[in-house]
Amino acid sequence: MPYHGKAFTVIDGDFMMTDVKTDTLLAPGPPFGDLEKNWGWLLAFGLFSIILGSIGLGMTFMLTELVVVFFAALLIVGGVCQILDAFKCHGWKSTIWPVLIALLYIGVGVYMTTAAARTACAEQASKAPAQAGRTGTVCRLVQHTGSIHH
Repeated sequence: MPYHGKAFTVIDGDFMMTDVKTDTLLAPGPPFGDLEKNWGWLLAFGLFSIILGSIGLGMTFMLTELVVVFFAALLIVGGVCQILDAFKCHGWKSTIWPVLIALLYIGVGVYMTTAAARTACAEQASKAPAQAGRTGTVCRLVQHTGSIHH
């Protein structure tokens, strides 16, 4: 029940009369918001997550490769941004350390990308020849560039 009335408050040692309205206070709502209205969307999201998770369990190798390549791309983009930032800030005493760290990021990112591609090619080559033929050109290219460095 809302209360409208007067209350005493003390400001700087002086008693003052102020108006009090308790109807501006909100009563606590349900803990999960409007779940009764939107339960269908939550159910659909749960079923969609179960389906995608089941598909993911069937292809763990390729999802692992995808995560490695994604992380490598983040390293490469981060390294490029750090190089650009290092040359932009001329007021620093030294830009050599940020540039070296950025080059390390880029190098690790490129290595991870090529290593993931070589691993994927080796996995494809171990499968049936019909499946390996689809990615044969890309795999030969990756293996050729990998043999240059070794």
